[in-house]
Amino acid sequence: MALRAKIWSDMQKNNPKLLEKIETPPTRLLNREEYDKVFIPGIPKDVCTFCHWDKYQIVLKEFQHWVWIANLAPYWWWHTMVISKRHFVEFDEQTYKENAELLDVLSHVKRKMLDAKLKRSDGSDVKKIVHFWRFRADRFDPVSGTVRPDHFHIHIVPDKDHLWDPILDEDAYKCDIVSKLGEEEVPTKRAKAGEAS
Repeated sequence: MALRAKIWSDMQKNNPKLLEKIETPPTRLLNREEYDKVFIPGIPKDVCTFCHWDKYQIVLKEFQHWVWIANLAPYWWWHTMVISKRHFVEFDEQTYKENAELLDVLSHVKRKMLDAKLKRSDGSDVKKIVHFWRFRADRFDPVSGTVRPDHFHIHIVPDKDHLWDPILDEDAYKCDIVSKLGEEEVPTKRAKAGEAS
């Protein structure tokens, strides 16, 4: 956290315009510090920037129920998101029409990203795409000091082998997933084969 504050302080000294309000809709991508310290505080209280996507987002394509946007403060190169036009929080709160269109939207985005022949910052070709969404039980981000949106959205980014290695837990195999999350005893093929003999 102290390092981030130092970097931000140095950036402000080198570029005093960082303290200025960021235009809406934004015309460029932001670094995390600009997003957390300038853009988010400049949003009126209780305004969802995803509900008001036409004012607060960089739109790549509009669909009937969804909007494909650039992530304003991207985690990786070519980081985009698909947001619902209607405000809902959980994946299972979407309507059948929204869900049906979402499949077409994700397919369109994947094709568009692959057909664009994108390159990563290291110059390697983008040949795979991954999309994910997360549920936040607590929307407060203690690192940035901001509250993250609860509006449903899916992140869509280039993927590559070993992309997730830095966050993998090498002891993950030790958790007792079956007793904690399994709802019933599921017979295995081996057990069934033993019963048949």
